[in-house]
Amino acid sequence: LDYDDDCEYKIVPKKDLKVGTYTDTTVFQTREGATASFKATIVVEKAVDPLTLNVSSLDFGNAEMGYAGLNTQTVTVKNNTDSPLNLEQPSSYNYEIGSVSRTLSAGGTATFTVRPRTGLAANVYNDSLTIRAGNYSTRLDLRFTVTPKLLLAVFADVAEGSTFAADI
Repeated sequence: LDYDDDCEYKIVPKKDLKVGTYTDTTVFQTREGATASFKATIVVEKAVDPLTLNVSSLDFGNAEMGYAGLNTQTVTVKNNTDSPLNLEQPSSYNYEIGSVSRTLSAGGTATFTVRPRTGLAANVYNDSLTIRAGNYSTRLDLRFTVTPKLLLAVFADVAEGSTFAADI
């Protein structure tokens, strides 16, 4: 630098620091040997996953066989890195996933919808949906139960007025 000039610089912590306190001293020295120094400290309290979701699981409850389309639920994915990421479209055999494939800016979010497919057979559907972007991924647990259709049985061999007819 020439006399009376100034400059700016940026100090950025290293990536993937573990929880803890980090202190470092930066020293500036002129050609004439004069020095100036300062100490910087950063505290990492909790590691943040590169991709996070606003929910960790979705429960669509119970429905009887033959149900019509169910309401969708919305999920938001966040890019916690300092670089843009390309989201991949997740897929599932038992669940319909709305469009999610797009570039997610650094610190940005994207939303997509999820709902059980129509016409699933009676069963409990516990699935995990993996959301991927580059080398990063996160998981969303999904739950839905389809119950068999209840049929009312009529027994012709029991007279309506007989004892225990209602119980039978």
